[in-house]
Amino acid sequence: KTSLRFNMAIRGWFRTLSFFTIAFEIYGSTSASSSISPSTAFSFSWTAPLRRKALDSRCAHRPKLQTSALGSSSARGVSRCSSAGVNGLRCDMSHGEGESVEIWSAEKQDELHLSTAADCPLWEHAQLKVGTLMVDGLETFYRSVVPSTKETGTPPLVLVHGFGISSEHFVKNMQAIADATGAPVYAIDLIGFGRSEKPSQAVYGIELWARQLEVFLDALLPSQKVFLAGNSIGGYVCMTVAADRPSACAGLGLINSAGAWGALNPFGVPVPFLQWPPLARGLGRVLFDVAREPRHVQRTLQRVYADPTQVDGALVSAILGPASTAEALAAGPHLFASLFLLPPGRSWKHLLSGAEGYKGPVLAVWGAQDPWLLPRYVRLLQEFRGDVEVAWVDAGHCPHHERPREVNSRVAEWMQRTAAAP
Repeated sequence: KTSLRFNMAIRGWFRTLSFFTIAFEIYGSTSASSSISPSTAFSFSWTAPLRRKALDSRCAHRPKLQTSALGSSSARGVSRCSSAGVNGLRCDMSHGEGESVEIWSAEKQDELHLSTAADCPLWEHAQLKVGTLMVDGLETFYRSVVPSTKETGTPPLVLVHGFGISSEHFVKNMQAIADATGAPVYAIDLIGFGRSEKPSQAVYGIELWARQLEVFLDALLPSQKVFLAGNSIGGYVCMTVAADRPSACAGLGLINSAGAWGALNPFGVPVPFLQWPPLARGLGRVLFDVAREPRHVQRTLQRVYADPTQVDGALVSAILGPASTAEALAAGPHLFASLFLLPPGRSWKHLLSGAEGYKGPVLAVWGAQDPWLLPRYVRLLQEFRGDVEVAWVDAGHCPHHERPREVNSRVAEWMQRTAAAP
């Protein structure tokens, strides 16, 4: 176990070193131009198609990010999307020639509120409702869908997204799972992300997000058993709530979950010297500025998706859009710094075994080609939870978005079987 942890830590160091190298490369190139500056309003312009690099030996090249002239942005600043066949959505980010792109400029920041109508075709075909609720004075945005057919009594499913994205990441999953199981499906935007509130002085981290999920369950699904499932940091949030409220959790789904040792920084393991406040705040500022840069967002997605065709305009826009508001510009550096400043939380072993751990059903849906959370993390999980079900998917870090049909089918079957068990 010690050797496994050491090996993972070394890989985490090299991975983060590579991340920082890219970060400073992009930061250095953009800070000298007028396109991006920490002191200016957020506005991006692509004057040429973005280059894609090879992901691995199976992919010699990547197609260019496609844009299309579908009209102006939809109501309240949400980009219109069009169907792109089986590969998902394509977002309207073109202006005139189809190659110069402006995404979420400062002039649009006052419009960044989601309308009650669906914003993309996949949502338009869903039985979609959106809403907000207050969590300790902070506004939480959520989506919900109901099955197109009669409900079956299967407990509802609540989905939690990973770092930097929002409930938009489950556009390919919610209605399909609801229809297959006959159960309502919900997805929330964690505080600091998506369309939830982004306070600049909040203590971001697992305690805040676990508390948010618990209040959400109390408000919308009181006294009900629910299935909890999350991707990356969202999986760790669900794991924490399942451990704290085992009687309310019908089953736990982990989709390439983070937090094996309780650390949420890019290393995945505690790094004491990064908790020095001046260093953490400086890293938070640099990383947030880079995370708003389209080239970096696209490059990162290409590295963590095994199938590059799934990295489309809608996905990039879903990440960049919420980061463009004045509220996000003030809170973003603080949020990123919190990943380094906060002490580590409870490990997987603590949360899923032992006297205080969650002992109910667990399904691990894992993208086998995830460059961050390698298959050995599943083996680590199985060491102390031999009963965990594992569904391997030929995908990267976000299998639910990259291979939605496969993941939807597996999750729905597991939910129905678990709900029917005595």
